[in-house]
Amino acid sequence: ITRMADGRVLDGVSNIGRNPTVGEVEARLETHIFDFDEDIYGAVIETRLIAFLRPEEKFDGLPALVEQMGRDCIEARRILA
Repeated sequence: ITRMADGRVLDGVSNIGRNPTVGEVEARLETHIFDFDEDIYGAVIETRLIAFLRPEEKFDGLPALVEQMGRDCIEARRILA
């Protein structure tokens, strides 16, 4: 669940990790907010984690990663419903 600075509360799915499929980086939190299309880079938001879906893993490539992310979004929406 993400709370925006303006008070809106929006559902999404988050990843905490190093992004091993696309090249490891320092650990970070990345959140995909469902049905949201605004530029909020640099904005302060609050993210509350509700459930653990799966551990981070390295995929064979971007298509496999994107496919798994789709399944993760379906599961997250189910949990948040």
